[in-house]
Order: sequence, then structure tokens, then C-alpha cells
Amino acid sequence: MLENSNETPYLGLPHIHAHQGQKEVTANQFADGLDTAIAGSIIIPLDQKIEYTLTTVEARQAILIFTGVLTAPTTIIIPTERANRKFIVMHHGSDNFPLLIRHLDTPSITLQPNQRGWIVSDGTQLYLL
Repeated sequence: MLENSNETPYLGLPHIHAHQGQKEVTANQFADGLDTAIAGSIIIPLDQKIEYTLTTVEARQAILIFTGVLTAPTTIIIPTERANRKFIVMHHGSDNFPLLIRHLDTPSITLQPNQRGWIVSDGTQLYLL
């Protein structure tokens, strides 16, 4: 675990400092980050893509819903970071192609059409629970 005294260790949420002005700004950032990590969801259309790399903002969502017309198996790259390491992933793409979910340069987890999974990252590799 990487530590930064300015952030929480796992979600990377900002700490409020004793002599900080505008504490409400940091408190609001903290609340928004926590809300995203435990209840945030995003729909990501994958129309005809064969690879898609999540942005940091997308990767911090608790629920990832993949949709769209798939024309081949599609690889989803989840960035390796300290923030949200647990995801509920839903494969709602059309046709009969799987999603191959992984960190860069790691083995993939396969999610079949209409399958849902809870995925956990140890910061290096993904695991399907």
C-alpha cells in the first residue's frame, strides 16, 4: 500500500488539515469520492471496439456497465491505482462475444454476455469473486 499523508490509504480521498482554510471544499471532495466508490455507476458503450481502457474517473465507479454492439471479443483495461479496487462489472453488450477484463500486461478475466461479476484488484492483478 502506498501512503500519502494527504490522502486516505485506499481510496485516495483528501484529508482535512488542522489549519486548512475552506475545509468544506475538502470535505465535499471526500464525500463525492466516497459516494462514487461505493455507489457510483457508469454505462460505457463499446460499439465495435476491440479494446477499451478505462479512464481514472471511470475506474473509480463501483459499478461498470458495458453495452453496445460487439463484433469480436473486447478487452477492457482497468488502470492500476489505489482508488476503488472493487468493481461490479456487467456485460450487457449485444452479440455473443465475451469481455476480457485485465490490468495492462496481466491475464484476463472473461465475462460472457449477460454475465455479472464482482472483481477485486490487489493493485497488480484482477480476481473474479
